[in-house]
Amino acid sequence: MNDQQQIARDLCQRVEELKQEKQNWNRLWQDAADLVLPRRGAFYDERTPGQELQNKIYDSTAPWALEQLASGLHSYLTSPTQRWFRLALPVEMEDSLSEDDEVQRWLQNSTDIMFGIFNSQKTNFNPQAHELYLDLGAFGTGIMYVEEEYVHAPLRFCTYHLADCVIDEDAYGRVDTIGRTFKLEARQALQLWPNFPSAKFQEDARKNPLKKHDFVHFVAPRKDFDPRSASPKARRFASWYLYPQEKLVLAESGYHDFPFMVPRWSKLTGERYGRSPAMTAMPDIRMVNAMAKAIIVAAQKIVDPPLMMPDEGFLLPIKTSPGGINYYNSTLNPEQLIRPLETRGRVDIGFDLIDSRRQHIIRSFFVDWMNLQEGPQMTATEVMQRTEEKMRLMAPAVSRQQSEFLDPLIDRVFGILLRKGYFGEIPQQLAGVELKVDYVSPVAKAQRMTQVMAFQRMMETLAQVAAVKPEILDKIDGDGVVDFMADVYDVSYKTLLTDKQVADLRQQRADAQAKQVQAEQLNMAADSFNKAGKGAASLAVVNGGKNGA
Repeated sequence: MNDQQQIARDLCQRVEELKQEKQNWNRLWQDAADLVLPRRGAFYDERTPGQELQNKIYDSTAPWALEQLASGLHSYLTSPTQRWFRLALPVEMEDSLSEDDEVQRWLQNSTDIMFGIFNSQKTNFNPQAHELYLDLGAFGTGIMYVEEEYVHAPLRFCTYHLADCVIDEDAYGRVDTIGRTFKLEARQALQLWPNFPSAKFQEDARKNPLKKHDFVHFVAPRKDFDPRSASPKARRFASWYLYPQEKLVLAESGYHDFPFMVPRWSKLTGERYGRSPAMTAMPDIRMVNAMAKAIIVAAQKIVDPPLMMPDEGFLLPIKTSPGGINYYNSTLNPEQLIRPLETRGRVDIGFDLIDSRRQHIIRSFFVDWMNLQEGPQMTATEVMQRTEEKMRLMAPAVSRQQSEFLDPLIDRVFGILLRKGYFGEIPQQLAGVELKVDYVSPVAKAQRMTQVMAFQRMMETLAQVAAVKPEILDKIDGDGVVDFMADVYDVSYKTLLTDKQVADLRQQRADAQAKQVQAEQLNMAADSFNKAGKGAASLAVVNGGKNGA
C-alpha cells in the first residue's frame, strides 16, 4: 500500500466516523424537512427526481414562516440593493490616514468591486445565500462553498445540502474541516479526472457512462503548511478528492483560506451542529399539522357524512357519492331508509385552537420582527423608529451570522480578488496592513441608531437650556457631529470635504468677509468724508454770504 492509498483510507474512515456521529441529527433534520422544508429532505433515503415532497404537510404556516425568515435575513444582512459592508482602516490608523484621498479612494473602489461581485449573476451569490438562510431556519446549520477559478467569473458561490456534508471543529469551536459526499456520472468523473487511477472504473465507465458513483471532497488544515512555498499542496488548508469505493486519491491541492462558510443559528456546548427556529417550534408545528388534518377529516364528514343503512332490503350496489340514488324494496322494508350519520363535529372550535398555535410558530420564526405592521395613524417618523427598534431586537438572534458567515465570507472573497489583481495597485500606506470590515446592513445600522437617538435627545434638552444660556452650545463640535452622522448612515466619503478642504474653505470665507468688512469701512469712511466735504463747502458758502452781505 502506497502513501496515497493510506491517505485515502484514513480520510474515508474519518468521513465515516463523522457520519456516525451525526446520526441523531439526521432524525431532527428529517422531521424539519418533512414539515418545514420538504425539498431539502433525503437525510435517510435518496429521493427520485420528480417525487412528491409535500404529502406530509396539512398546514403551510411553518413553510411560509420559514420563507419570511429567509427573505428577512437576506434583506437585512446581505441586501442586494444596498451596501451591507465596507472596507475600513484599522482603529490605530484612522487618525493618520483618514484624510488620505488615495487610501480612501482605494478602500471605496475595492468595496464597490466586491459588492459588484456579490451581485453578479455569474457568481450566483444571492440565490445561494437565500438557500443558506432557508437551511439556517430549518436545520440550524448552513454550508456555503466559495469556489475559485469558475468559468467567466473569478469565483462562484454554492450552498450544499447538509445531508451530504460532515463537519469538525478546532479547539476554539470554529469549523475547519469538511467532508462532502457527492455523486457523478462515470463520464462526468472522467471529464474532471481524465487520468482516473483505476482501470476497473475506466472499463465500467465505457460500458455504463451514465452510472452514478460516490465521491468525496475533504478539506482540513494542513499539518505541514509552508507559507514560503508557492505549491498548492503546501497551502494552509489541504484539499483531497477521493473515490471511496476503491480508496483512491483522485486529486490533491489546497486553499489559502478555508473555502467553506458554516454558520449555525444557535449552538449548544459540545455540539458541532446548530439548532434552528424550526426545532424550537417543532411541537407547535406537529400539533398544527395534526389539527389541520383532523379539521379536514371533520369537515369531510359534515359535507359528505357516513351513512346508516339497514342490513337487508336494498338492491346492491349502494351509491354513496353526492346525489347518488339507491333503490330498495319498499314492500319488504317500508321504514328502512338510508339516513346520514350526523357526527355533530364543531369545525369552528378547531379553527380557534389552530390559530393560537399558528401564532406561536410565526413568533418562533421572528416573522413579527421581520414584517412591520403599520397602523393607520402612524407617521413616517414613527414607522422609522419602530422599524429600527425591531431590527435592534433582532440583532442578537443574528449576531452569530456575522462571525460564522459574513466575516469568513468577506475574507475569502477579498483574498481571491486581491490575488487576482482586481483591486489594482495597493497604496503604499496600506502595505502589510490588516483592514477592518464595517457592517452597514440595516441591522447593523439599527444597532448604531441608538447613539443617534441619544444625541437627538441631548440636543432637544440643550435647546431648552440654550434659550437661557446660549453659550453652552459652544461645547458642541459641529464637524464632529457631521462625521459621526456620516459614519452611522454610511455616507460616501465622496460627498464630504476633508478637514483640510473645510479649513481652506473657511479661510477663504473669512478672507472674503474681512475684505467685505474692509470695503464697507472704506465706503463708510468715504461717505463720511464726502459728507464732511459737503458740510465744509456749505459752511464756506454761508460764511461767504455773510461776508458779502
